Amino acid sequence: KLDFCDNVRTQGARNAAHTNSTSATECERKRERGNERMKLSVQVGPVAVVVTGTGLLLSSAAAWYLFRRWSSSCHILPHQIRPIDIDKPGRQVDSIRVLLEKEKESGPVVPAKTRLRVVIAGAGLCGALLGVYLANAGFSVIMLEQRGNVASPEAHTAWMHSNSRAVGMTLSPRGIRALRQAGISREEIMGTCVDLEGRAVHQVHGQEARIRWGGSAKEKLKAVDRAALCHLLCRKAIAAGAEIVFEAKCLAINVQESEITYTLHGQEGVFSARGDLIVGADGIHSPVREALNSLISSHSESIPLAWTHLTLSPQGFAARRLHPNFIHVWPRGNILLHCLPSISGRGVCTLIMPKASEGLEWSFGMLASRTKAQCEQICRDLWPDLLEAEPSLVTQLQEARVSQFRQVVCSRFHFSNRAVLIGDAAHATFPFFGQGMNIALEDAQMLAFILQYEGVPLSRKLHIFSEVRVPDGCAVQALSREQYEYLTQTTPSPLQRWRQALQRRLNTLFPSLFYPLKYALVNFCDLSYNDVIEIVHDHSRFLNIGRL
Repeated sequence: KLDFCDNVRTQGARNAAHTNSTSATECERKRERGNERMKLSVQVGPVAVVVTGTGLLLSSAAAWYLFRRWSSSCHILPHQIRPIDIDKPGRQVDSIRVLLEKEKESGPVVPAKTRLRVVIAGAGLCGALLGVYLANAGFSVIMLEQRGNVASPEAHTAWMHSNSRAVGMTLSPRGIRALRQAGISREEIMGTCVDLEGRAVHQVHGQEARIRWGGSAKEKLKAVDRAALCHLLCRKAIAAGAEIVFEAKCLAINVQESEITYTLHGQEGVFSARGDLIVGADGIHSPVREALNSLISSHSESIPLAWTHLTLSPQGFAARRLHPNFIHVWPRGNILLHCLPSISGRGVCTLIMPKASEGLEWSFGMLASRTKAQCEQICRDLWPDLLEAEPSLVTQLQEARVSQFRQVVCSRFHFSNRAVLIGDAAHATFPFFGQGMNIALEDAQMLAFILQYEGVPLSRKLHIFSEVRVPDGCAVQALSREQYEYLTQTTPSPLQRWRQALQRRLNTLFPSLFYPLKYALVNFCDLSYNDVIEIVHDHSRFLNIGRL
Protein backbone atom coordinates (compact mmCIF):
# COMPACT_ATOMS: atom_id res chain seq x y z
CA LYS A 1 0.00 0.00 0.00
CA LEU A 2 2.85 2.38 0.85
CA ASP A 3 4.56 1.62 -2.44
CA PHE A 4 1.27 2.29 -4.33
CA CYS A 5 0.83 5.64 -2.62
CA ASP A 6 4.42 6.61 -3.39
CA ASN A 7 3.84 5.77 -7.06
CA VAL A 8 0.71 7.89 -7.19
CA ARG A 9 2.46 10.87 -5.62
CA THR A 10 5.38 10.49 -7.99
CA GLN A 11 3.09 10.34 -11.05
CA GLY A 12 1.16 13.40 -9.85
CA ALA A 13 4.32 15.40 -9.41
CA ARG A 14 5.44 14.47 -12.89
CA ASN A 15 2.07 15.54 -14.39
CA ALA A 16 2.15 18.87 -12.52
CA ALA A 17 5.66 19.56 -13.74
CA HIS A 18 4.61 18.76 -17.29
CA THR A 19 1.54 21.02 -17.02
CA ASN A 20 3.59 23.90 -15.66
CA SER A 21 6.10 23.46 -18.42
CA THR A 22 3.34 23.40 -21.08
CA SER A 23 1.62 26.49 -19.61
CA ALA A 24 4.87 28.43 -19.60
CA THR A 25 5.54 27.47 -23.18
CA GLU A 26 2.00 28.44 -24.25
CA CYS A 27 2.23 31.80 -22.50
CA GLU A 28 5.50 32.47 -24.23
CA ARG A 29 3.98 31.67 -27.58
CA LYS A 30 0.97 33.97 -26.95
CA ARG A 31 3.30 36.75 -25.91
CA GLU A 32 5.29 36.35 -29.12
CA ARG A 33 2.11 36.36 -31.26
CA GLY A 34 0.89 39.54 -29.48
CA ASN A 35 4.19 41.25 -30.18
CA GLU A 36 3.95 40.25 -33.84
CA ARG A 37 0.40 41.64 -34.08
CA MET A 38 1.50 44.88 -32.46
CA LYS A 39 4.34 45.26 -34.92
CA LEU A 40 1.94 44.50 -37.80
CA SER A 41 -0.67 46.99 -36.57
CA VAL A 42 1.99 49.66 -36.25
CA GLN A 43 2.97 49.01 -39.85
CA VAL A 44 -0.57 48.53 -41.33
CA GLY A 45 -2.57 50.92 -39.08
CA PRO A 46 -1.87 54.15 -40.98
CA VAL A 47 -2.65 52.41 -44.26
CA ALA A 48 -6.01 51.15 -42.92
CA VAL A 49 -6.89 54.61 -41.63
CA VAL A 50 -6.07 56.14 -44.99
CA VAL A 51 -8.09 53.51 -46.89
CA THR A 52 -11.10 53.84 -44.57
CA GLY A 53 -11.02 57.62 -44.66
CA THR A 54 -10.69 57.64 -48.44
CA GLY A 55 -13.68 55.29 -48.73
CA LEU A 56 -15.82 57.45 -46.47
CA LEU A 57 -14.77 60.57 -48.34
CA LEU A 58 -15.55 59.05 -51.74
CA SER A 59 -18.92 57.69 -50.61
CA SER A 60 -19.83 61.05 -49.07
CA ALA A 61 -18.77 62.85 -52.23
CA ALA A 62 -20.81 60.45 -54.37
CA ALA A 63 -23.87 60.89 -52.14
CA TRP A 64 -23.49 64.68 -52.24
CA TYR A 65 -23.05 64.62 -56.02
CA LEU A 66 -26.18 62.50 -56.47
CA PHE A 67 -28.16 64.71 -54.07
CA ARG A 68 -27.03 67.88 -55.83
CA ARG A 69 -27.83 66.42 -59.21
CA TRP A 70 -31.30 65.38 -57.98
CA SER A 71 -31.95 68.70 -56.21
CA SER A 72 -30.88 70.73 -59.25
CA SER A 73 -33.57 69.00 -61.29
CA CYS A 74 -36.26 69.31 -58.61
CA HIS A 75 -39.17 71.68 -59.07
CA ILE A 76 -39.35 72.52 -55.35
CA LEU A 77 -37.10 71.22 -52.58
CA PRO A 78 -38.49 70.10 -49.20
CA HIS A 79 -37.03 73.03 -47.27
CA GLN A 80 -38.85 75.44 -49.60
CA ILE A 81 -42.30 74.11 -48.68
CA ARG A 82 -44.36 76.16 -46.24
CA PRO A 83 -47.72 75.44 -44.62
CA ILE A 84 -50.76 77.35 -45.86
CA ASP A 85 -51.36 80.63 -44.05
CA ILE A 86 -55.08 81.32 -44.48
CA ASP A 87 -54.58 85.02 -43.72
CA LYS A 88 -52.15 85.56 -46.64
CA PRO A 89 -52.87 85.37 -50.40
CA GLY A 90 -50.43 82.52 -50.96
CA ARG A 91 -47.53 81.47 -53.14
CA GLN A 92 -49.53 81.17 -56.35
CA VAL A 93 -50.90 84.70 -56.10
CA ASP A 94 -47.33 85.91 -55.77
CA SER A 95 -46.43 83.99 -58.96
CA ILE A 96 -49.39 85.54 -60.78
CA ARG A 97 -48.33 89.00 -59.62
CA VAL A 98 -44.89 88.44 -61.19
CA LEU A 99 -46.48 87.42 -64.50
CA LEU A 100 -48.75 90.48 -64.48
CA GLU A 101 -45.85 92.81 -63.71
CA LYS A 102 -43.85 91.37 -66.62
CA GLU A 103 -46.86 91.79 -68.90
CA LYS A 104 -47.32 95.36 -67.71
CA GLU A 105 -43.67 96.24 -68.36
CA SER A 106 -43.61 94.71 -71.84
CA GLY A 107 -47.06 95.76 -73.06
CA PRO A 108 -48.72 99.09 -73.84
CA VAL A 109 -50.13 101.26 -71.06
CA VAL A 110 -53.81 100.49 -70.51
CA PRO A 111 -56.06 102.96 -68.68
CA ALA A 112 -57.81 101.54 -65.61
CA LYS A 113 -61.51 100.77 -65.86
CA THR A 114 -62.75 100.57 -62.31
CA ARG A 115 -66.41 99.87 -63.19
CA LEU A 116 -65.93 96.76 -65.31
CA ARG A 117 -69.33 95.08 -65.68
CA VAL A 118 -69.18 91.32 -65.12
CA VAL A 119 -72.00 88.86 -65.81
CA ILE A 120 -71.57 85.65 -63.80
CA ALA A 121 -73.56 82.61 -64.93
CA GLY A 122 -74.21 80.64 -61.74
CA ALA A 123 -74.40 81.69 -58.10
CA GLY A 124 -73.03 78.50 -56.63
CA LEU A 125 -69.99 78.41 -54.39
CA CYS A 126 -67.31 79.73 -56.77
CA GLY A 127 -69.68 82.08 -58.62
CA ALA A 128 -70.95 83.63 -55.39
CA LEU A 129 -67.42 83.95 -53.98
CA LEU A 130 -66.24 85.68 -57.16
CA GLY A 131 -69.21 88.03 -56.82
CA VAL A 132 -68.09 88.88 -53.26
CA TYR A 133 -64.54 89.64 -54.42
CA LEU A 134 -65.54 91.77 -57.41
CA ALA A 135 -68.36 93.66 -55.71
CA ASN A 136 -66.05 94.56 -52.83
CA ALA A 137 -63.51 95.82 -55.40
CA GLY A 138 -66.05 98.16 -57.03
CA PHE A 139 -67.01 96.07 -60.07
CA SER A 140 -70.58 96.03 -61.37
CA VAL A 141 -71.68 92.42 -60.88
CA ILE A 142 -74.83 90.61 -61.95
CA MET A 143 -75.26 86.88 -61.26
CA LEU A 144 -77.82 84.61 -62.93
CA GLU A 145 -78.90 81.57 -60.92
CA GLN A 146 -81.32 78.87 -62.08
CA ARG A 147 -82.32 77.80 -58.56
CA GLY A 148 -84.64 79.65 -56.25
CA ASN A 149 -83.48 82.27 -53.78
CA VAL A 150 -80.83 80.30 -51.88
CA ALA A 151 -79.94 83.46 -49.97
CA SER A 152 -83.29 83.52 -48.16
CA PRO A 153 -83.57 82.00 -44.66
CA GLU A 154 -86.52 79.87 -45.79
CA ALA A 155 -84.59 78.27 -48.65
CA HIS A 156 -81.64 77.59 -46.40
CA THR A 157 -83.80 75.91 -43.77
CA ALA A 158 -85.57 73.77 -46.38
CA TRP A 159 -82.26 72.70 -47.94
CA MET A 160 -80.78 71.89 -44.54
CA HIS A 161 -83.60 69.40 -43.86
CA SER A 162 -83.80 67.93 -47.34
CA ASN A 163 -81.91 64.96 -48.75
CA SER A 164 -79.81 66.97 -51.20
CA ARG A 165 -78.00 64.83 -53.80
CA ALA A 166 -74.80 66.82 -53.48
CA VAL A 167 -71.70 64.73 -52.95
CA GLY A 168 -70.32 65.40 -49.48
CA MET A 169 -67.57 67.99 -49.65
CA THR A 170 -64.40 68.61 -47.68
CA LEU A 171 -63.01 72.09 -47.19
CA SER A 172 -59.22 72.27 -46.90
CA PRO A 173 -57.02 75.23 -45.86
CA ARG A 174 -56.84 76.11 -49.58
CA GLY A 175 -60.56 76.80 -49.70
CA ILE A 176 -60.56 78.47 -46.28
CA ARG A 177 -57.81 80.83 -47.47
CA ALA A 178 -59.87 81.79 -50.53
CA LEU A 179 -62.84 82.56 -48.27
CA ARG A 180 -60.74 84.52 -45.77
CA GLN A 181 -59.18 86.66 -48.51
CA ALA A 182 -62.70 87.73 -49.50
CA GLY A 183 -63.28 89.15 -46.02
CA ILE A 184 -65.31 86.28 -44.57
CA SER A 185 -64.52 85.76 -40.89
CA ARG A 186 -63.31 82.55 -39.30
CA GLU A 187 -66.46 82.34 -37.18
CA GLU A 188 -68.72 82.56 -40.23
CA ILE A 189 -66.75 79.84 -42.03
CA MET A 190 -66.64 77.55 -39.01
CA GLY A 191 -70.42 77.91 -38.61
CA THR A 192 -70.88 75.88 -41.80
CA CYS A 193 -68.31 73.14 -41.05
CA VAL A 194 -67.39 70.16 -38.90
CA ASP A 195 -63.73 69.40 -38.08
CA LEU A 196 -62.26 66.29 -39.71
CA GLU A 197 -59.22 64.68 -38.10
CA GLY A 198 -58.77 61.79 -40.53
CA ARG A 199 -60.33 58.86 -42.33
CA ALA A 200 -61.94 55.81 -40.66
CA VAL A 201 -61.90 52.63 -42.79
CA HIS A 202 -64.61 50.07 -41.90
CA GLN A 203 -64.10 46.41 -42.78
CA VAL A 204 -66.82 43.84 -43.54
CA HIS A 205 -66.74 42.29 -40.08
CA GLY A 206 -66.88 45.60 -38.23
CA GLN A 207 -63.20 46.34 -37.64
CA GLU A 208 -62.28 50.02 -37.91
CA ALA A 209 -58.89 51.55 -38.76
CA ARG A 210 -58.42 55.30 -38.26
CA ILE A 211 -55.85 57.15 -40.35
CA ARG A 212 -55.07 60.78 -39.52
CA TRP A 213 -54.15 63.39 -42.09
CA GLY A 214 -50.48 64.30 -42.44
CA GLY A 215 -48.15 64.08 -39.47
CA SER A 216 -49.59 66.71 -37.11
CA ALA A 217 -52.73 66.62 -34.99
CA LYS A 218 -53.31 70.26 -35.99
CA GLU A 219 -53.75 69.30 -39.64
CA LYS A 220 -57.51 69.09 -40.01
CA LEU A 221 -59.96 69.34 -42.86
CA LYS A 222 -63.58 70.51 -42.64
CA ALA A 223 -66.77 68.74 -43.65
CA VAL A 224 -68.77 71.59 -45.11
CA ASP A 225 -72.52 71.88 -45.50
CA ARG A 226 -72.87 73.09 -49.08
CA ALA A 227 -76.26 74.69 -48.45
CA ALA A 228 -75.02 76.67 -45.47
CA LEU A 229 -71.88 77.88 -47.26
CA CYS A 230 -73.76 78.83 -50.43
CA HIS A 231 -76.32 80.71 -48.34
CA LEU A 232 -73.51 82.60 -46.59
CA LEU A 233 -71.71 83.55 -49.82
CA CYS A 234 -74.87 84.74 -51.58
CA ARG A 235 -75.77 86.94 -48.62
CA LYS A 236 -72.23 88.36 -48.60
CA ALA A 237 -72.37 89.07 -52.35
CA ILE A 238 -75.68 90.89 -52.05
CA ALA A 239 -74.40 92.89 -49.08
CA ALA A 240 -71.32 93.90 -51.11
CA GLY A 241 -73.51 95.29 -53.90
CA ALA A 242 -73.82 92.39 -56.36
CA GLU A 243 -77.16 91.70 -58.03
CA ILE A 244 -78.40 88.09 -58.08
CA VAL A 245 -81.25 87.11 -60.39
CA PHE A 246 -82.75 83.83 -59.13
CA GLU A 247 -84.86 81.34 -61.12
CA ALA A 248 -83.23 82.54 -64.35
CA LYS A 249 -83.10 79.94 -67.13
CA CYS A 250 -80.50 80.58 -69.83
CA LEU A 251 -81.83 80.69 -73.40
CA ALA A 252 -78.84 81.88 -75.43
CA ILE A 253 -75.32 83.22 -74.95
CA ASN A 254 -73.69 85.69 -77.33
CA VAL A 255 -70.02 85.41 -76.45
CA GLN A 256 -68.89 88.10 -78.90
CA GLU A 257 -71.19 90.64 -77.24
CA SER A 258 -70.83 89.25 -73.68
CA GLU A 259 -74.61 88.91 -73.45
CA ILE A 260 -76.81 86.22 -71.86
CA THR A 261 -80.51 85.94 -72.72
CA TYR A 262 -82.74 84.27 -70.14
CA THR A 263 -86.28 83.81 -68.88
CA LEU A 264 -87.62 84.10 -65.34
CA HIS A 265 -89.80 81.52 -63.64
CA GLY A 266 -93.39 82.73 -63.37
CA GLN A 267 -92.82 85.77 -65.60
CA GLU A 268 -93.49 86.32 -69.26
CA GLY A 269 -90.99 87.73 -71.67
CA VAL A 270 -87.28 87.36 -72.37
CA PHE A 271 -84.57 89.22 -70.44
CA SER A 272 -80.91 89.84 -71.10
CA ALA A 273 -77.79 90.68 -69.13
CA ARG A 274 -74.92 92.33 -70.96
CA GLY A 275 -71.49 93.25 -69.67
CA ASP A 276 -67.80 93.54 -70.47
CA LEU A 277 -67.07 89.94 -69.45
CA ILE A 278 -69.02 86.69 -69.02
CA VAL A 279 -67.83 84.30 -66.30
CA GLY A 280 -69.05 80.73 -66.62
CA ALA A 281 -69.45 79.39 -63.07
CA ASP A 282 -72.43 77.26 -64.05
CA GLY A 283 -71.21 73.77 -63.27
CA ILE A 284 -70.41 70.61 -65.16
CA HIS A 285 -73.26 71.08 -67.67
CA SER A 286 -72.19 74.65 -68.35
CA PRO A 287 -74.16 76.52 -71.07
CA VAL A 288 -71.29 79.02 -71.24
CA ARG A 289 -68.80 76.25 -72.05
CA GLU A 290 -71.18 74.88 -74.68
CA ALA A 291 -71.31 78.34 -76.24
CA LEU A 292 -67.50 78.35 -76.33
CA ASN A 293 -67.18 74.86 -77.87
CA SER A 294 -66.43 76.25 -81.31
CA LEU A 295 -63.89 78.71 -79.87
CA ILE A 296 -61.93 76.57 -77.39
CA SER A 297 -61.13 72.87 -77.34
CA SER A 298 -62.95 70.90 -74.62
CA HIS A 299 -64.19 67.39 -74.03
CA SER A 300 -65.61 65.27 -71.23
CA GLU A 301 -64.40 61.93 -69.90
CA SER A 302 -66.23 59.30 -67.91
CA ILE A 303 -65.41 56.15 -65.99
CA PRO A 304 -67.51 52.96 -65.73
CA LEU A 305 -68.75 54.02 -62.32
CA ALA A 306 -71.96 55.65 -61.12
CA TRP A 307 -73.03 57.16 -57.83
CA THR A 308 -76.10 57.82 -55.78
CA HIS A 309 -76.87 59.74 -52.63
CA LEU A 310 -77.81 58.13 -49.30
CA THR A 311 -78.33 59.66 -45.86
CA LEU A 312 -77.72 58.47 -42.33
CA SER A 313 -80.14 60.10 -39.90
CA PRO A 314 -78.69 61.67 -36.74
CA GLN A 315 -80.12 58.69 -34.83
CA GLY A 316 -78.52 56.18 -37.20
CA PHE A 317 -75.20 58.03 -37.14
CA ALA A 318 -75.20 57.93 -33.35
CA ALA A 319 -76.45 54.32 -33.14
CA ARG A 320 -73.54 53.10 -35.27
CA ARG A 321 -71.24 55.10 -32.97
CA LEU A 322 -69.47 56.74 -35.89
CA HIS A 323 -66.86 59.26 -34.83
CA PRO A 324 -68.26 62.73 -35.64
CA ASN A 325 -64.84 64.09 -36.68
CA PHE A 326 -63.78 61.45 -39.20
CA ILE A 327 -64.64 60.69 -42.82
CA HIS A 328 -66.03 57.15 -42.83
CA VAL A 329 -65.27 54.81 -45.73
CA TRP A 330 -66.57 51.28 -46.42
CA PRO A 331 -64.33 49.95 -49.23
CA ARG A 332 -65.58 46.74 -50.81
CA GLY A 333 -63.35 46.19 -53.83
CA ASN A 334 -64.76 48.26 -56.69
CA ILE A 335 -67.67 49.40 -54.48
CA LEU A 336 -67.19 52.33 -52.15
CA LEU A 337 -69.49 53.91 -49.59
CA HIS A 338 -68.29 57.28 -48.35
CA CYS A 339 -69.86 59.19 -45.43
CA LEU A 340 -69.22 62.74 -44.23
CA PRO A 341 -70.55 64.15 -40.96
CA SER A 342 -72.49 67.42 -41.15
CA ILE A 343 -73.48 70.27 -38.86
CA SER A 344 -77.05 68.95 -38.84
CA GLY A 345 -75.90 65.65 -37.30
CA ARG A 346 -76.68 63.62 -40.41
CA GLY A 347 -74.25 61.47 -42.33
CA VAL A 348 -74.04 62.58 -45.99
CA CYS A 349 -73.24 59.37 -47.88
CA THR A 350 -72.20 58.66 -51.45
CA LEU A 351 -72.45 55.13 -52.83
CA ILE A 352 -70.13 54.43 -55.76
CA MET A 353 -70.55 51.23 -57.80
CA PRO A 354 -69.87 50.02 -61.34
CA LYS A 355 -72.63 50.76 -63.83
CA ALA A 356 -72.54 47.46 -65.73
CA SER A 357 -72.84 44.02 -64.17
CA GLU A 358 -70.52 41.98 -66.41
CA GLY A 359 -68.72 39.48 -64.19
CA LEU A 360 -69.44 41.47 -61.03
CA GLU A 361 -71.29 40.37 -57.94
CA TRP A 362 -72.93 43.76 -57.39
CA SER A 363 -73.48 46.77 -59.67
CA PHE A 364 -76.14 49.35 -60.43
CA GLY A 365 -76.99 47.32 -63.52
CA MET A 366 -77.99 44.37 -61.32
CA LEU A 367 -80.19 46.68 -59.25
CA ALA A 368 -82.14 47.89 -62.27
CA SER A 369 -85.37 46.38 -61.00
CA ARG A 370 -84.66 47.71 -57.48
CA THR A 371 -86.75 45.15 -55.62
CA LYS A 372 -86.74 45.38 -51.86
CA ALA A 373 -85.15 41.94 -51.59
CA GLN A 374 -82.25 42.95 -53.87
CA CYS A 375 -81.57 46.18 -51.98
CA GLU A 376 -81.79 44.48 -48.61
CA GLN A 377 -79.43 41.72 -49.74
CA ILE A 378 -76.73 44.12 -50.94
CA CYS A 379 -76.95 46.06 -47.68
CA ARG A 380 -76.62 42.88 -45.65
CA ASP A 381 -73.68 41.64 -47.71
CA LEU A 382 -71.72 44.91 -47.77
CA TRP A 383 -72.77 47.00 -44.76
CA PRO A 384 -74.46 44.82 -42.13
CA ASP A 385 -73.37 47.19 -39.35
CA LEU A 386 -74.98 50.19 -41.10
CA LEU A 387 -78.18 48.36 -41.97
CA GLU A 388 -78.70 47.51 -38.33
CA ALA A 389 -78.29 51.16 -37.31
CA GLU A 390 -80.17 52.66 -40.31
CA PRO A 391 -82.89 50.30 -41.70
CA SER A 392 -84.07 53.05 -44.07
CA LEU A 393 -81.02 52.40 -46.29
CA VAL A 394 -83.04 49.75 -48.13
CA THR A 395 -85.81 52.20 -49.02
CA GLN A 396 -83.31 54.92 -49.92
CA LEU A 397 -81.47 52.59 -52.27
CA GLN A 398 -84.77 51.63 -53.94
CA GLU A 399 -85.73 55.24 -54.58
CA ALA A 400 -82.30 56.77 -55.26
CA ARG A 401 -81.43 58.33 -58.61
CA VAL A 402 -78.20 57.12 -60.17
CA SER A 403 -75.78 59.56 -61.82
CA GLN A 404 -72.64 59.05 -63.86
CA PHE A 405 -69.21 60.43 -63.03
CA ARG A 406 -67.79 62.85 -65.58
CA GLN A 407 -64.82 65.14 -65.76
CA VAL A 408 -64.29 68.06 -68.12
CA VAL A 409 -60.98 68.84 -69.82
CA CYS A 410 -60.44 72.21 -71.55
CA SER A 411 -57.38 73.34 -73.49
CA ARG A 412 -57.88 76.85 -72.08
CA PHE A 413 -60.42 78.55 -69.88
CA HIS A 414 -60.97 81.83 -71.75
CA PHE A 415 -61.89 83.33 -75.07
CA SER A 416 -60.31 86.66 -75.99
CA ASN A 417 -61.47 89.33 -73.54
CA ARG A 418 -65.10 88.20 -73.59
CA ALA A 419 -65.54 85.02 -71.53
CA VAL A 420 -63.80 82.85 -68.96
CA LEU A 421 -64.67 79.57 -67.20
CA ILE A 422 -64.10 78.70 -63.53
CA GLY A 423 -64.92 75.80 -61.23
CA ASP A 424 -66.66 72.70 -62.58
CA ALA A 425 -67.44 74.52 -65.82
CA ALA A 426 -63.69 74.61 -66.52
CA HIS A 427 -62.32 71.44 -64.92
CA ALA A 428 -65.00 69.22 -63.37
CA THR A 429 -63.25 66.30 -61.74
CA PHE A 430 -64.07 63.04 -60.02
CA PRO A 431 -64.67 63.63 -56.31
CA PHE A 432 -62.32 61.01 -54.85
CA PHE A 433 -59.63 63.45 -53.65
CA GLY A 434 -62.16 65.95 -52.27
CA GLN A 435 -60.65 68.93 -54.09
CA GLY A 436 -63.36 69.98 -56.54
CA MET A 437 -64.76 72.70 -54.29
CA ASN A 438 -61.33 73.84 -53.08
CA ILE A 439 -59.90 74.36 -56.56
CA ALA A 440 -63.13 76.15 -57.56
CA LEU A 441 -62.81 78.57 -54.63
CA GLU A 442 -59.16 79.09 -55.56
CA ASP A 443 -60.27 79.87 -59.13
CA ALA A 444 -62.46 82.67 -57.79
CA GLN A 445 -59.61 84.06 -55.68
CA MET A 446 -57.09 83.95 -58.55
CA LEU A 447 -59.45 85.41 -61.16
CA ALA A 448 -60.54 88.23 -58.83
CA PHE A 449 -56.90 89.14 -58.14
CA ILE A 450 -56.10 89.15 -61.87
CA LEU A 451 -59.13 91.25 -62.83
CA GLN A 452 -58.33 93.84 -60.16
CA TYR A 453 -54.76 94.31 -61.42
CA GLU A 454 -54.49 97.55 -63.41
CA GLY A 455 -52.41 98.37 -66.46
CA VAL A 456 -52.78 95.04 -68.33
CA PRO A 457 -55.29 94.41 -71.16
CA LEU A 458 -58.20 92.19 -70.19
CA SER A 459 -57.37 89.63 -72.89
CA ARG A 460 -53.84 89.22 -71.49
CA LYS A 461 -55.21 88.92 -67.95
CA LEU A 462 -57.48 86.06 -69.00
CA HIS A 463 -54.61 84.44 -70.88
CA ILE A 464 -52.51 84.47 -67.69
CA PHE A 465 -55.43 82.94 -65.79
CA SER A 466 -55.58 80.05 -68.27
CA GLU A 467 -51.83 79.67 -68.27
CA VAL A 468 -51.78 79.24 -64.50
CA ARG A 469 -54.98 77.29 -63.86
CA VAL A 470 -55.17 74.79 -66.74
CA PRO A 471 -52.20 72.75 -65.39
CA ASP A 472 -53.77 72.81 -61.92
CA GLY A 473 -57.06 71.49 -63.26
CA CYS A 474 -55.31 68.62 -65.03
CA ALA A 475 -53.29 67.88 -61.88
CA VAL A 476 -56.41 67.61 -59.70
CA GLN A 477 -57.98 65.21 -62.19
CA ALA A 478 -54.87 62.99 -62.13
CA LEU A 479 -54.75 63.05 -58.33
CA SER A 480 -58.43 62.11 -58.12
CA ARG A 481 -57.98 59.03 -60.30
CA GLU A 482 -55.05 57.84 -58.18
CA GLN A 483 -57.00 58.40 -54.98
CA TYR A 484 -59.89 56.25 -56.17
CA GLU A 485 -57.49 53.33 -56.73
CA TYR A 486 -56.21 53.80 -53.18
CA LEU A 487 -59.63 54.16 -51.53
CA THR A 488 -61.08 51.04 -53.15
CA GLN A 489 -58.48 48.84 -51.47
CA THR A 490 -60.17 46.86 -48.72
CA THR A 491 -57.17 47.69 -46.57
CA PRO A 492 -53.76 49.12 -47.46
CA SER A 493 -51.08 46.45 -47.78
CA PRO A 494 -48.60 46.14 -44.86
CA LEU A 495 -45.79 47.28 -47.17
CA GLN A 496 -47.76 50.34 -48.26
CA ARG A 497 -48.61 51.30 -44.69
CA TRP A 498 -44.98 50.78 -43.68
CA ARG A 499 -43.82 53.05 -46.50
CA GLN A 500 -46.29 55.75 -45.50
CA ALA A 501 -45.24 55.50 -41.85
CA LEU A 502 -41.59 55.65 -42.89
CA GLN A 503 -42.08 58.75 -45.02
CA ARG A 504 -44.10 60.46 -42.31
CA ARG A 505 -41.34 59.70 -39.79
CA LEU A 506 -38.56 60.84 -42.12
CA ASN A 507 -40.39 64.09 -42.83
CA THR A 508 -40.84 64.67 -39.09
CA LEU A 509 -37.14 64.04 -38.34
CA PHE A 510 -35.63 65.62 -41.49
CA PRO A 511 -38.17 68.07 -42.96
CA SER A 512 -35.46 69.70 -45.09
CA LEU A 513 -34.71 66.44 -46.90
CA PHE A 514 -37.99 64.50 -47.09
CA TYR A 515 -41.38 65.60 -48.40
CA PRO A 516 -44.67 65.17 -46.51
CA LEU A 517 -47.21 62.62 -47.71
CA LYS A 518 -49.04 63.48 -50.91
CA TYR A 519 -52.35 64.06 -49.12
CA ALA A 520 -50.63 66.53 -46.78
CA LEU A 521 -48.93 68.27 -49.73
CA VAL A 522 -52.30 68.83 -51.41
CA ASN A 523 -54.28 69.94 -48.37
CA PHE A 524 -51.88 71.69 -46.00
CA CYS A 525 -48.89 73.00 -48.01
CA ASP A 526 -48.71 76.30 -49.87
CA LEU A 527 -48.25 74.73 -53.30
CA SER A 528 -50.19 74.65 -56.53
CA TYR A 529 -51.74 71.34 -57.53
CA ASN A 530 -49.29 71.12 -60.42
CA ASP A 531 -46.42 71.64 -57.95
CA VAL A 532 -47.64 68.59 -56.02
CA ILE A 533 -47.51 66.43 -59.15
CA GLU A 534 -43.96 67.64 -59.84
CA ILE A 535 -42.89 66.96 -56.25
CA VAL A 536 -44.31 63.42 -56.27
CA HIS A 537 -42.32 62.75 -59.44
CA ASP A 538 -39.13 64.27 -57.98
CA HIS A 539 -39.43 62.37 -54.73
CA SER A 540 -40.05 59.05 -56.44
CA ARG A 541 -36.71 59.50 -58.20
CA PHE A 542 -34.91 60.37 -54.96
CA LEU A 543 -36.45 57.69 -52.76
CA ASN A 544 -38.51 54.85 -54.19
CA ILE A 545 -41.08 55.00 -51.46
CA GLY A 546 -44.06 53.78 -53.47
CA ARG A 547 -47.39 55.57 -53.46
CA LEU A 548 -46.88 58.71 -51.38
